[in-house]
Amino acid sequence: MLTYIEWKNLTVIGGFALAFFNALTGLFFYLYDYDKAGFGPYAMTLAMISIMAFMFTFGITVGSSVWPYISFMMPGTAITIAQVLNWLLAGISIIAFSVNTNATSNPWIMIWVYTGITFVLSILNWIMMIDIKGLSVRRAQLQLAE
Repeated sequence: MLTYIEWKNLTVIGGFALAFFNALTGLFFYLYDYDKAGFGPYAMTLAMISIMAFMFTFGITVGSSVWPYISFMMPGTAITIAQVLNWLLAGISIIAFSVNTNATSNPWIMIWVYTGITFVLSILNWIMMIDIKGLSVRRAQLQLAE
């Protein structure tokens, strides 16, 4: 994918697509419990399809572009710190997800929280990332300094 699409574009497209699939998953979990029109049995199947679409989209967009982009732009110590924070926040979100699901018996609230976070982070990436295709490391650093 990186051969055809620049890192920034791939990351931004992927971020918005992931927010969309998160929103669909949350909607389908919500409908599974609260729909009175008989859509509930289909909602769980559609939620699972949304989750699979999320995973596929992540793999070909954000998952394959963020870490190479960061390694091109940042020193190794900063990447180590980013990875530690990434896994720390992932652990916290798993705990919050479990607490919420045990309290409400349905994960749709936390999924919509993830949707909002993904959407906001995608907007920030869109604003803050620079196009680096064809730039040397030095030129990319100079462009970041501007």
